[in-house]
Amino acid sequence: MKEIVRRELLEYTQAFPVYSLGEIETTIRSQVIDWLGNNPDVVAKLTISKAARSKFGDLTIPCFQLARLFGRNPVVVASELARRLSSTTQIDDVSGYEPDGSFVNIRLNYDVFGARVLENVVNSNMRYGSENLGHGANLLVDMSSPNMARRMTVGCLRSTIIGDSIARILRFNGFSITRDNHLGDWGMKFGHLLNGVSRFGNMEAIKHRPLEELEKIYVRAIKEAEFDENIRERGKETLRKLELGDPELQNLWQRVVDWSLEDYGDIYRMLGVDFEIALRDSFYNPMVTSTLERIKRSGITRENEGAIVVDLSDKDLGIALIQKTNESPSYLAREIATVLYRLEQLKVEGILYVVGNDQTLFFQQLFEVMRRMGYDISAKCRHVAFGMITLPEGKINTLTQKILPRDIIDRLMEKSRAMIIDKSRSRDGVGDREGVIRAIAIGALKWFNLSVDPRQSYMFDWDRMLDLDSNGAVYIQYTHARICSLLKRSAIDPKTNVKGIEHPLEKQLILNIAEFNRVVRRSAEEFNPSYIATYLSDLCHTFNKLYQDLRIVGVSQENFNRLAITSAVRQVIANGLFLLGIDAPQII
Repeated sequence: MKEIVRRELLEYTQAFPVYSLGEIETTIRSQVIDWLGNNPDVVAKLTISKAARSKFGDLTIPCFQLARLFGRNPVVVASELARRLSSTTQIDDVSGYEPDGSFVNIRLNYDVFGARVLENVVNSNMRYGSENLGHGANLLVDMSSPNMARRMTVGCLRSTIIGDSIARILRFNGFSITRDNHLGDWGMKFGHLLNGVSRFGNMEAIKHRPLEELEKIYVRAIKEAEFDENIRERGKETLRKLELGDPELQNLWQRVVDWSLEDYGDIYRMLGVDFEIALRDSFYNPMVTSTLERIKRSGITRENEGAIVVDLSDKDLGIALIQKTNESPSYLAREIATVLYRLEQLKVEGILYVVGNDQTLFFQQLFEVMRRMGYDISAKCRHVAFGMITLPEGKINTLTQKILPRDIIDRLMEKSRAMIIDKSRSRDGVGDREGVIRAIAIGALKWFNLSVDPRQSYMFDWDRMLDLDSNGAVYIQYTHARICSLLKRSAIDPKTNVKGIEHPLEKQLILNIAEFNRVVRRSAEEFNPSYIATYLSDLCHTFNKLYQDLRIVGVSQENFNRLAITSAVRQVIANGLFLLGIDAPQII
C-alpha cells in the first residue's frame, strides 16, 4: 500500500533527539537553583509552560508556588527572576524575559529557535517526539484477552486499541515492550460448553458459523446448569475428562480454539495489531498446582468453609478466594501463576494490565496477595483501567451482546467506502482505494476510543460512531493528505533554512511542533494516548488556518519558511498518528 504511511513497531536503537524547549528549561532551571538553592521543592515547583496569551510572550514561568515556598510576594519574585534571567542567562533561542504580574514571560527568538526546531524534525524524522524514558526496561502489556468460543466483545476491542497505542508510545520512548494476548481457553465454562455441544450441538451449523453457534450453546448450557444439578455435575465431569486428556474432548476443544483464533485473527489484521506472545490460560495449567503450594507456604491463607482464602479486609479488599471448595484453583490463583511466570521466566520488569475498570478490585487483590507472599509488585505492575461502554439500558451483557467489533468495523468500512467513492467522482483517483478506505474506517474506530481520556466510560451510539464527518481522525488524515499534495506540487526544498519568521500563525505552529515531545512524554508517563489525540487536533486546526489565510507555495523567503513549517507539521502528524495506531494516507 504505497499510498499509506505505515511502519512496523521497531526496537529503536538510534540516538534520541535533543529538544530546544528542554534545553531552554534546563538552563533556566539551573539559574533559578543558583539563585534560590538546590532545594527539591524549588525544582518541583518551577514550571515552564506555553503562554496563554502569545502577545505577552511565548513561554511563561508562574511564580506563585516559588513565592509561597519562601514566604514572599509573587509579583516581587517574578520581577527579580526576570531581571536575573535577563542579566545572567544567555540562550540564543530566547530574545527576552519580561515580568507580568506573578509571571515571567519568555519571548523566543524564532530565527534561532524556529530553525533549530525544524532542523530537529528533519534530522529525527520518524524519531521526532521520542525520548529515552525507558532505558531499555522490559515491560509486558497485557491487552485484548478475549474468552475463546465467543465472539470478541467491545470491551476486548477497547483493550486492544488502547493497549496497542500505549505499547507504541512506550516503545517509542525507549522501553522494550512485549504485548501479550492472554486468551481464555480453559476453565469451567469449557466444561459446560463441551457438554452442551455433545448434548444438543449441531456440528454442521457450528462449522458454518463457529463462534455464533458456540455462544448460543454456551448460553443455553449455563442456564440449564443453573437450575439442574445433574447438568451442572455433567459439566464438571466434562472438564475433569478434558483435564485428564480425553482424546475426543481434546480434539473438540482444539477445534474450538482454532475457530476462535481464526476469527480474532481477522479482527487483529484489520486493526493492524500484532502481539509478541499470546499465551493462553491452558499454557499455565502445569504451573497452577505449584503456585497454590507457594501461596499456602507463605502463611497468608486460611480455610473458610472448605475453601482457601486470604483475608484482605484490613485493606478494605474483602476476602480473596485462592482455592475453591472442590480444590480447583480460583481465577486469582491462576493469575498469580501467570505473574510468577512473567517475572521469573520472561524476566519482565513490569506489567501493564489494560483492562476495564470493572476489574479494579480483582487487581487490587492480586497486588496485595502477592505483596503478602513477598512479591511487592505494586511498583512494577499497574492496572491501566479504562471506562466501560454502556447502552441506554445499562451495562452491555457479554453473553447476549448486541454490539460486536466485527459489525462496527464492517459498518465503518461501508461508510468509508461511500465517502471515498463520492470524493473520487470529483477528482482523480485516490490511488490505493481499498487501503485508504481501511485507513479511514479503522482510524475512526481507534479515534473513538483514544480521543478522550480512556478512563472515562461512554454510552455507545451508532450515529456518533458512524459520523465520519465529525470524526477527528478523518480530519487529521485529510490534513496529512492535503500537506502531502501541497509538498508534492512544490518544487522548493522544504528543508531550506528559515529566517525572518514574523507571522503569529508561523510562530504558533513552530511552538506547537516543539511541544510534541512534551505531549508524548506525558502520554507515556500517564499511559494516556488521549493527550496525543488532543494535540494533533489542535495542531491541524492551526495549520489549516495558516493554509486558508496565507500563501504557502511561492518563491519568497516567507514561502520557504512556510514550506519548511508545513513539512515539519506533516512529519509530526504522521508520528502522532503512528503512536495512536492510525494510518496516515498520502492521498484521499
